[in-house]
Amino acid sequence: MAPDKRVTVPDDVAKLAEVQLGPEEIEGFVKPVAAKAEAAPGIADQIDNNAKDQFLDSRDLRDSIIDAAFDLESAVGKLSGAAMGDDARAEKLIRIIGEFMWETRREDVTTTPYEPCAHRSAESRRPASPNWWAVA
Repeated sequence: MAPDKRVTVPDDVAKLAEVQLGPEEIEGFVKPVAAKAEAAPGIADQIDNNAKDQFLDSRDLRDSIIDAAFDLESAVGKLSGAAMGDDARAEKLIRIIGEFMWETRREDVTTTPYEPCAHRSAESRRPASPNWWAVA
């Protein structure tokens, strides 16, 4: 995986210690909310054109983060429900997440290209599709 050029979330986790969640849960929330909030109209311009303190005091920042958090909560709720189901959609979502985990772990821990085992099928060695997140 390409390194994130922004301030890393784990460095800031101590500031959120009172939330009583682990670094993975906090990072899993902060990064998507930040990305969605930054996409809100005018937020990127404020980041680019204001000092940090001025940006952090912006009412637009608060509104965009609240909106992003609500959107994320809704999406996560729907996906969590789908993953816990007993239907084909749940199985597909579980496989998609598993494929993502497998591939990102391989990217993170290997320094040489992965040499697949001879007993693996070509299908199991195929990289994730560009839209692996699309659940039918």
